Amino acid sequence: MARTLPSTATDTLSSTAPCATGRVAIASIHKAWREAEDLAGPDVGLIAARELHVGDMDPQGYVINAAQTLRDAIDLAGRYHRIFYDNVTVVTDVAQDFTTVRFVLLDDTEVPNSLVEFAVAALCRMARFVFGAFPITEVRFRHRRGASLEALGQTFGCPVHLGAEGTSVVLPSSALTLRNSSGDLDVGQILAAHLQRELGMLETEGALGGRVYALLVRELPLRGTAAIDVARELNVSERTLRRRLAEEGTSHRLLLEEARREVAIRLLGEQRLSIDEVAYHLGYAQPSSFQRAFKRWTGMPPATFRVRCGRASTMPPRAS
Repeated sequence: MARTLPSTATDTLSSTAPCATGRVAIASIHKAWREAEDLAGPDVGLIAARELHVGDMDPQGYVINAAQTLRDAIDLAGRYHRIFYDNVTVVTDVAQDFTTVRFVLLDDTEVPNSLVEFAVAALCRMARFVFGAFPITEVRFRHRRGASLEALGQTFGCPVHLGAEGTSVVLPSSALTLRNSSGDLDVGQILAAHLQRELGMLETEGALGGRVYALLVRELPLRGTAAIDVARELNVSERTLRRRLAEEGTSHRLLLEEARREVAIRLLGEQRLSIDEVAYHLGYAQPSSFQRAFKRWTGMPPATFRVRCGRASTMPPRAS
């Protein structure tokens, strides 16, 4: 029988998942994966990938699930991965007969091998679920020591090479046209727009607007989100805050609206809180006010969005 993760390792890795309060620092992600290796052994990355559900990658997993073709899904994964983990570039090299998807680490000196194996195995599991197949012919890892060869073979079902020039998967180029017959295009477009806005915020992290947005996302609803509260947190006067945001072409009101929208999409996708609880989390006095705002943002009521996200996250039972 296939192994499962011990609860201690599961708890450790859950701390690395992106959530409504933002992404986790790279150093913290690496630390958690090293601890998980100590708890569950070198196969931990493959085991974690086998237990993965679409919802565990919210909202990126939902977007991939809504992609129309396998090529679209790979492109989306490459485009938005840095929102969750900023130390890798995903490059797709398409040739006439075979396509190579390369995972290029920007700094591989501190990256746990189990994390690299998880990333590759997770992509394979997602693709197989969404498109019915992911006919890879070869997997290559740059590291020389990692999971057992038996576990690697069982996970990928094809030749696996350690100590290669780089980390990549190879598949027939004809597979890129595989279509997803059950994807929800409307939800996918909403979530793709959500991820594009988050990516834009990352690219302006040094600007005051980016700092204010990150603070609002993190603090909802733990502390005050009024302009005076944000200014105090950033050690500037409220007047200075408003002036500098205006110079950047934005405002506290617009950034608060943006933060509420992004956190709402994450929380509804995670399926953990009721709609009334989400409204409270975002600082709305009445759930009806939140419902009107969400429909204005996305074109559908929060209840509809939640149901359709839940439908997208339905995967087969975890491997056992």
